[in-house]
Amino acid sequence: MSLTDVFASKDFDPEKYVSDVGSQCVGGVELINHKSKLQTLSDETHVALKKNVFQHYEQFIETAKDISYLAGEMYQISQMLRDQKTLVQNILDTSIIAKRPTPQVPITPTEPEAKVKSTTVDDNRKKLLTLLEKVEGAAEVIEHDHRVLIHEGDLLEIDPDSYSAVQRKRGYLFNDGIMLAQWVPNRRGPQRYKFEAFYELGAIGLVVNIRDPECPKCVFKLLIFPSVHLLQCPNQQEKDAWVNNIEGQQKILRNPIKSVNKSMSIESPVTETNPGFPSIDSERAKSPEDSSMVSLQHPLPEWVLDIPEDLDVWIAQRNFIEAVNHYETFLEFVESQQMSPSLKDIKSKVEARIKTLIEILVSDLEIMTPAKILQGGPRSIRKSVDLLVRLGRENQASQLFLAHRSAYIKQRLKQLKTEGRSQIYLDHMAVIFFSNIQETMKEYKRSFSFKTCGVSSLVVWVNSEVVNFANSYCRLLFGPQAHLSSVSQSVANLRAESQQLIEFGMDITCTVDSILLPHIERTVTDAKDKLIEAVKTSLPFGMRLEHL
Repeated sequence: MSLTDVFASKDFDPEKYVSDVGSQCVGGVELINHKSKLQTLSDETHVALKKNVFQHYEQFIETAKDISYLAGEMYQISQMLRDQKTLVQNILDTSIIAKRPTPQVPITPTEPEAKVKSTTVDDNRKKLLTLLEKVEGAAEVIEHDHRVLIHEGDLLEIDPDSYSAVQRKRGYLFNDGIMLAQWVPNRRGPQRYKFEAFYELGAIGLVVNIRDPECPKCVFKLLIFPSVHLLQCPNQQEKDAWVNNIEGQQKILRNPIKSVNKSMSIESPVTETNPGFPSIDSERAKSPEDSSMVSLQHPLPEWVLDIPEDLDVWIAQRNFIEAVNHYETFLEFVESQQMSPSLKDIKSKVEARIKTLIEILVSDLEIMTPAKILQGGPRSIRKSVDLLVRLGRENQASQLFLAHRSAYIKQRLKQLKTEGRSQIYLDHMAVIFFSNIQETMKEYKRSFSFKTCGVSSLVVWVNSEVVNFANSYCRLLFGPQAHLSSVSQSVANLRAESQQLIEFGMDITCTVDSILLPHIERTVTDAKDKLIEAVKTSLPFGMRLEHL
C-alpha cells in the first residue's frame, strides 16, 4: 500500500501513523529515509495541484465572465421593473375611473405649477429608489415621505490624528440629515455600498477651514458627538457644494417659518383678491391687538439660535472654557427675556449639551491612570474643577477633587524608595504626606467657597487621610525590633509635621496622639521588660538567688 493510499484513506489517523512509523523504523537512518519519501510525496502533490489549476484556469475565467454577465442582466431586469412600476403609478394617477376628491377651494394651482410639483416628486422618488439599489440596508432611511435627497457624492474618510486615508465612502445629504455608506470592495452588482450611519443635521457641527498645514486639501470636518468625521472631496468645487448645501439646510431647520414664507412667496407671488370680500391682510391691519402682539415678539438674536450647534463644536474640540462662557451669557439673556416657545426649545437643547459637558468633565476626573495622576499635582485638574463649580456642581467637584488628591498622595508614598535607615524613610513619608495635605488645603480654599458644607467635607477628608496614614506609619515604626531612641525621634518628627496644619486653621495633633499613644505605651512597656531582663541576666548567680 503506497503512501498516497494511506493518506487518502478515510480512517487515516495521524497519531497512529506516527507511532507505527516510530515502532517500525530502527535507528535514525530509516527515519531519515522515511522523511525523504514524505518530502518527495509532498513535492509531487504540489506539482500535480499546479497542473490541475492551470488546466482549469480557463474554466475559472469563463465562470467569472458568466457571473458578471448575470449580474448585469439582473441589474437590467431591476431597472425594467422599476420603470414599469413608475409607469403603472403614473397610469393610476391619471386614470379617469379613479375617484377624485371634489374641489372645495375655488382657487386651484395652475397646470404648469402642478406639472412642476409632480415632476419634482417623481424625480425625488427616482433618486431614492436609485439610492436603495446602490446602498445595502438603506430602506429605513428612505421610507419617510418628507425626506428629500439634496446632494450626493463620493468621499474619502481621513484619520483626524494621522491624516491617513481610512476608507472610501458615499455621502448623501437629505433635507434633515446626512447618511454615510461604506464602500464594499469585493462585491459585484449594483449594491456596492453598505449603510453605515444617519446623522440629523441639528446635531452636526461643520468645520470648513482646518488650519493644520499637514491636513490634506478639499477637506471638511463633521463634528458629531462623540466622534469626528474628517471627509475629503475629489476637488474644491465638490467641497463647496457640500458645504453650501449643508449650511443651507441647517439654516432652513433653524428658521423653518422664514423658509416656509420664502417658499410660499416664490411659489405664489401674485394672489387674486375678491372685490366683494375684504382680504386677510386688510383684516389683520384692522385689528390693533393682533398687531401689538406681533410687535412685542422680537426675533431672537443669531447667536442664540446658533448656540446649540456652537456648543457641539466647542465640546467636540474640548474648548470647554469657551462653552461655559457662552452658556453663562445665554443664561443671563434668558433671565432678561420673556420665555417663548422657541426660546424654551433652545434652552432645552442647551441644557442637554451642558449635561453632556458635565459628564465629560466628571469622566476626566474619575478615569485617571497612576502615571497621569502624578502629572502636575492639583493644578492639573484645576480647569475641570473650576468649570464644574461654575456649572453649579460644587459638591460633586469637591468630592472628585478630594478623591483625586487621595489617589495622588497614595501614589507619591508608593514611589518613595526604602533606602538606608528606616527612620529616614519614615521621616520622608511624614514630610511628603503633610506637605501634600497643606497643598490640598490651599488649592481647596482657592477653588471652593468656604461654606459650612465645604469646610465640613474638607475636615472629614483630612481626618480620614491622617488616620489612614498614622495607622500605616505605626505599623512600620512600632515593630518587634524597634529601638526606643529611634521611636522617640520618629514620633517627635511626626508630631512636628502635623502641627504645621495649625497655620491653616486645623489642629489634628489630638488625632495623631490618640493613634500613637497605645503603641508608645506598649513600646515603653516592652523596653522596660527587656531592660529588667537584661539586668537580671547580668547579675551573678548568687545575687540572682537572693533576688528570687
